[in-house]
Amino acid sequence: MSRIATHTLASATVAAAVLLTLGCNPEQHVTQHKPVEPPVSKADAIPDAPVSGSIRGVAFQMKDARYVVDHRMDMTRIDIKLSTGAAESACAPVKPTDAMMVWLRLEKSDKLESQELHLDPTKPGPWSIHYQMKTPGGWVGSDEGYATVALRAAGADGKLSGGVSVCFADDQKSCVSGSFDALPCPWGIDAPVRGALPSEAIPEKFQKKWKEGGSAPSGSSSLGGPSPSALVSAWPLPSTSASLAPSVSALPMPSASGSAKKP
Repeated sequence: MSRIATHTLASATVAAAVLLTLGCNPEQHVTQHKPVEPPVSKADAIPDAPVSGSIRGVAFQMKDARYVVDHRMDMTRIDIKLSTGAAESACAPVKPTDAMMVWLRLEKSDKLESQELHLDPTKPGPWSIHYQMKTPGGWVGSDEGYATVALRAAGADGKLSGGVSVCFADDQKSCVSGSFDALPCPWGIDAPVRGALPSEAIPEKFQKKWKEGGSAPSGSSSLGGPSPSALVSAWPLPSTSASLAPSVSALPMPSASGSAKKP
């Protein structure tokens, strides 16, 4: 057998052995990191300043805070999102789209109450805390956050105030601390969609009528706008004398011979 053939056979044998070995190895699991401590252990020690810190060695400075409630059956949850990006207006898309984000998630509930939380990823519960960021190699993140969190139930303006102090067990010394005032923003399916009637399409006199007295009148929705039934009853309808279609007598009728008369 020639040297070339021998070398080719040997290479093929090695490759087959490598594939067989890889196929028999157990599935690789994510490395578990050592527990870490949050920057502060008591809620009243959380800095009264916008959330800031460092994620994987990159400075984190919160510029947008919002919370989103997902009411879908079997997917109910609340996300409190703290981002380094900014929005042009309340609840507008955050830019840049690859901005870093730290977020708190409450599973299987759409109710927020004033409370103090101490989160430990080794002790699963309804609350968890995460981060995500874009790197040259793609998106990375962690849900191994050890945190002290303070939440104050939303007031009349809908804003949710709170504070967070968290370090992530990612071997990168990723920690952030600070306070936030989060705006309530609609989840995707609750946001206005194409074809919906915009408020400016409703005559001003009717909008004024609905807003009189500082509260929505009977028949309005819980968000202050009119309910569909109220909208129908308040919207001006054409008079009964208006001709919506030609009368029966005006339509051409077939003659006795079966041909239609010309109008």
